[in-house]
Amino acid sequence: MKGNDLPYVVFHLEYPASDVRLDIYKAKADGSKGALIGNAADVGEDGRDDSAQAIGWDGTYLAGPGWRPVTVSARAGSYVLELKVLKPLGNPKLSVNWEVFDTPAFSIDAPSSSTSTGHANPWNSVSTR
Repeated sequence: MKGNDLPYVVFHLEYPASDVRLDIYKAKADGSKGALIGNAADVGEDGRDDSAQAIGWDGTYLAGPGWRPVTVSARAGSYVLELKVLKPLGNPKLSVNWEVFDTPAFSIDAPSSSTSTGHANPWNSVSTR
């Protein structure tokens, strides 16, 4: 992908979800999921849908303590997005109650321009592995 294209995760909910979130991870050299760096989107409760839904990632994520997170722009590198859906009435502390999907690793090339936040714009060139 080039220019201002964004990576999207497209999904369908056959049943309502108690929580839907999209987290961003650094990708390891082999393309697998590495360290969690932050939350890209937190949809919360979501009902059953009749068609597909999409969540795009604009290159920012929330980082820091839960009581006071800050928005951070991703730097050049490789990443994996993780979509997590909590089953209806599921206990969020039990991993068996979550459905999880990881994207293939993708790379953000060296940024060359700045956004209004003063951070480099990571979307000058994005490629998938």
